Amino acid sequence: MGLKSSWILGALLPLALAAAAQAGTITYTSVSTPATVGFASQNTEVTTNLIIPKWDPSLFPGQTLTSVSVTINAGINGSITLTNNTAQTQTGSASTLMTPTLKDSLNNVIALSPSNVSYTTGSQSISAGATVPFTSLSNTGFLTGTQTSNLGQYTGAGTLNLPYSTATSLNVSFGGGNVGAQQATQTSATLSVTYTYSPTPEPASLGMLGLGALGLLARRARRA
Repeated sequence: MGLKSSWILGALLPLALAAAAQAGTITYTSVSTPATVGFASQNTEVTTNLIIPKWDPSLFPGQTLTSVSVTINAGINGSITLTNNTAQTQTGSASTLMTPTLKDSLNNVIALSPSNVSYTTGSQSISAGATVPFTSLSNTGFLTGTQTSNLGQYTGAGTLNLPYSTATSLNVSFGGGNVGAQQATQTSATLSVTYTYSPTPEPASLGMLGLGALGLLARRARRA
């Protein structure tokens, strides 16, 4: 390969490598409101907004937003009180299930996996006529979802409100169907959002230069 060809190849390849190296991610974390120090806790049910910074393209020149991934650290805590209304001891369990719903600013539901967080009393035997409280029950879970469309809402300066709500249910499984149950629950949520971006496609002319560089490499390999 001549000196001139080597110089062209040496100039073109760093450009292609630099463009590929510019792809990346950035992550922000938000606390649901009203906030306590680092983590919020509210009685269910909850309807609020989780506030996140937008992806500001002025901070990432030459880049395009390609996907948005969210992770909710959702917590639930509380108590379940069981009352056996029968004349015999009853054995069974009760559980609380909290299902959060997160939407984007266009009111589209962001599918989350897993979809809920729960806790349980475990298997219990309740004497006839007895009322038994189970307190300090809790659990947390990481629920994740990704969007690759409608990304314009996430782009720009400032912040974005993502509507967040919960639906909590109490499930009781005892023989006879005469065990009453009550629950008191609180929930918390921390939202992390990760923006993934990649270089904006260059004009076709630069693509042709890249093909030329590959051609020079192939020519050199044949001569070797």
